[in-house]
Amino acid sequence: MPLHSFLTFLFLKEKTYNKIVIAIRLYSQFVGNMQVFEFHFNPKAKEDKIFDSFLFEPENILERELGSLYLVGEINNILPQNFQFLERISLQIKKEYYKVSERSTELALRESLRKANEFLSDESQKGNINWLGNLSFVALSIKDSTFNFATVGNLKTFLLREGEIFDIGKNLEFQEIEPYPLKIFGNTVSGKLAPEDRIIVLSKDIFEFFSDQNLIDEIAKLEKIEEKKLKNLLKNKENLLGETSGICLLIDLKKELKPQTMQKKERGLGLSPTERHIFEKIIPFSFSGVFSKRPRLKFTKHFFKIKFPVLKLPRLSLARISKIPKLPKLKLELFKKILPRFEKISIPKIRIGSVEKTARTFKISERLKKNLIIISVLILILLLGNFVFSLQKEKEIKNAQAFLKVLKSEMLLAEGALILDDEKKASNLYQQTWQKILPQIKVGGALEKEFSELKEEIEGKLFSLNKLEKISGPETFFNFEGLKFIPQKMIIAGQKLYFFVPTSTSIYQISIEEKTGNFIETGNKMSLAAPIGNTKTLFYSRPNTLSFFQDTNSLQFFALKQVNPDFYFNDFSTYKSNLYFLDSKKGEIIRYLLREGEGELSGDSWLSSNQKRPIEAVSMSIDGSIWILNNENTVDRFHSGQYQESLVLDFFPHPKEFSKILTSPTLPYLYLLEPIQNRIVVLDKTGRIIKQFQSEKFDNLKDFAISEDGKTIYLLNGLKVYQVKF
Repeated sequence: MPLHSFLTFLFLKEKTYNKIVIAIRLYSQFVGNMQVFEFHFNPKAKEDKIFDSFLFEPENILERELGSLYLVGEINNILPQNFQFLERISLQIKKEYYKVSERSTELALRESLRKANEFLSDESQKGNINWLGNLSFVALSIKDSTFNFATVGNLKTFLLREGEIFDIGKNLEFQEIEPYPLKIFGNTVSGKLAPEDRIIVLSKDIFEFFSDQNLIDEIAKLEKIEEKKLKNLLKNKENLLGETSGICLLIDLKKELKPQTMQKKERGLGLSPTERHIFEKIIPFSFSGVFSKRPRLKFTKHFFKIKFPVLKLPRLSLARISKIPKLPKLKLELFKKILPRFEKISIPKIRIGSVEKTARTFKISERLKKNLIIISVLILILLLGNFVFSLQKEKEIKNAQAFLKVLKSEMLLAEGALILDDEKKASNLYQQTWQKILPQIKVGGALEKEFSELKEEIEGKLFSLNKLEKISGPETFFNFEGLKFIPQKMIIAGQKLYFFVPTSTSIYQISIEEKTGNFIETGNKMSLAAPIGNTKTLFYSRPNTLSFFQDTNSLQFFALKQVNPDFYFNDFSTYKSNLYFLDSKKGEIIRYLLREGEGELSGDSWLSSNQKRPIEAVSMSIDGSIWILNNENTVDRFHSGQYQESLVLDFFPHPKEFSKILTSPTLPYLYLLEPIQNRIVVLDKTGRIIKQFQSEKFDNLKDFAISEDGKTIYLLNGLKVYQVKF
């Protein structure tokens, strides 16, 4: 649906206080099984601030696979040339989100935000940087019971469930903006929605006002959200609004509402030509459907214009029975008591001759003949249509059966490869068959149940071949709830785990043996970290400061002499006394030699000239060679400044987006984190799969660390730290 093409605003109240107009714009509409409310508070109160919301619904059957997209934005200290800036960002996100219908809603949102980052980076390079530090934005997608969202800036997002309020955006509030390349939007959060859940997005000023007036609590406690109730809540607070300006978006899931598409299909109305064709094709034939007023078939609306003839029969005369016939073995007095007027009952006396005479003179009119012919033709067409549909259905079933046989024969080839101990070939053959099954299940065609069973059978074999272990209840090692600390990154050094946030000067240290922790104040904001030795840790603070830690004591601070002032380090690792920094924008690896006692460290480019460059690399780790994780799901190995080889990550489930790689000289494996698929993957250093750990509880993976002996994996997932024994 085009931007704002379906919005209608209702001005609830407009008054003047000290020449300031207080206006509340409310929009509400049922969207599928949701009701959406949009409030604009005093949109003209501040000339240097703009805010808006953009609501996009699927425009066709393909976009419906990705659900709804809701965007809310606010810019402070706005310049005139940026009045349309929010709309431009929203159009970029919307265009990319609905671009490919086959991908998941989570991946679609990630890709659309990546596109938005590219757009913002281009704007900054053009000199349009006024919005930096002033932009707040929330992107939210909802499909069935699944939601995904990302946020930047000061907008607040809450989930209201059964009267309780959950701040689902708090884990994203401390994301660090990376300027080279510019990355405004970072991580996303995914979750499941329950019937009657509510999501509310508030700009900073409106959030503070709602909090002071307990409006969020009142909305959460409403049994049923209606436009009238919301008006009354706001009307009681209108005198307190003053100059408060901002936006609120409220999404209410309605338990009793059916999806909008199903409502249309039940009526057979409002569908696109493609949808109508599909819908009519699956309607079973029945005579009751022909005579129903429901416009299932196109000709029925003409069919009801046919006028049937009215047959007039002669009136029948009535005669009285003067005497009551005697009934055998029954006393007449008994009937007279029950039916006192029984003797007055009259029955009709049919004059046969009169009817026969009328029948002889009755003739079928020409109009009736034409109507009967039309009815006969229509019935014949219906019978032929039903016959053709049956033939087509039978043909589809035969084709599906033949295709099912082909797939099973391909499975036999995979099983033959297993007999020959060629697991890689068997896995590839199973994956090819699995890919062919997916369209049969998604379309919902003939033999869908048989295809689903075959898919589950193949997945079981693929899980076994690819060493995938699903963990239903991972062991919790530590929980940060109640500490008012939301860790984003972690590192291990000896028997200590360190957690930090790039926007904070505090580090939280946990003893692995005692499972207890304490805060360490560093004085610097830590962006990256790497262990050096068994008990020492280096923390890097942008742009050029190193903090050298041992246990809880800061031993020394170093300054890094910048090789190039434009360098921006996005990963950091150590090997012996050498420090290696990755600049993925320029595709450079800078090496520094650590000498204790020196205040400033000098560095140089580690890569030899005319070598493959790690441009747009994601992560780096060192074991003597340097392993580079690339954004196209490959791993490059460099040694002595020279490119050596590439490992293609080809296993099941197929990789989508890895975020980090780890190894060390004492570990024989490579460890890869993939938050988007809730898993961590263990490979040997030839690329062969060793183990995969996957769990539904790994729904917000941020970082991970490996114990010195490699037998324990620590996973930072939101506010919890899980441990997996390997």
